[in-house]
Amino acid sequence: MCNKNHSSYSQLITKYLTYDFESKDYKNILKSLQKIKNYCIDNNECKVTVSHMLLDFALDSLLPEIHIYSKKIIDLSLELNPNDELIKEFHIKITEKIKLLPHLEKAKYDPNMSQDIYEYIFHSIFSDINSLTDYFNTINMMLKYKMLLHKIYNNLNKYKKHVKYLKSHYYILYEEFKDFFDSILSNKFKLNKKDLFFNSLMNLDSILHEEDIYSEDDDYIEEDVYVEEDVYVEDNPFYDFDSSYEETHTSQPITVEKIGRNDDCPCGSGKKYKKCCLGKD
Repeated sequence: MCNKNHSSYSQLITKYLTYDFESKDYKNILKSLQKIKNYCIDNNECKVTVSHMLLDFALDSLLPEIHIYSKKIIDLSLELNPNDELIKEFHIKITEKIKLLPHLEKAKYDPNMSQDIYEYIFHSIFSDINSLTDYFNTINMMLKYKMLLHKIYNNLNKYKKHVKYLKSHYYILYEEFKDFFDSILSNKFKLNKKDLFFNSLMNLDSILHEEDIYSEDDDYIEEDVYVEEDVYVEDNPFYDFDSSYEETHTSQPITVEKIGRNDDCPCGSGKKYKKCCLGKD
């Protein structure tokens, strides 16, 4: 019975919210949330189950351009299940961070904004919000975040100007991660041990990649030199090559006349071959 109810609740979310988001009918989301609330109003099991489904949905849909609707979803999740510790914790986190999202959305489309700085802020916000879920613990997300730190760490002077731009145009974003950005401006940015190890691996990979490219170039150059040498031999004025020799002197099998034991020795000694060079040969 429980599984059957869970399935019906899942269909409820799909029927309303999933359809609204997939069709990008965001204005209809508020109506859908009211329908979900009415459906569960006198059913405690529905409230508990659906509240967690709404939490998951809010986290999956928490993007800068639609953050208002994500906030409404997490609000309903808390309303349906106000004593759930996990929902309360996420509600607090999302409420604190959601004020940053309008500024993040504006920065996203700012042509003067560093994409790497934007990505760092984006990942930092969502890693904090999703710290209790699997969102940020996926390999791809973690790798992307570490690669950003690697780029910044190895190009501090380059990113200083980007941080200064962030500070002057998006101070609320700068203030949220002030310690990190101040460390860049003061040349005090450091990686922890794990990130230093990752940075070393990335640098090693870069060196090996350069060596691979160099080796390929060497092979290419060597091939060119080989061709040039062929041309050089034929065009060299000091290379005495008589083409008529090849035409008149064709390869012939070499025949050797057999020497008898009693014949004169070919060495010119006047002795018989058997008493002269036979044993020496």
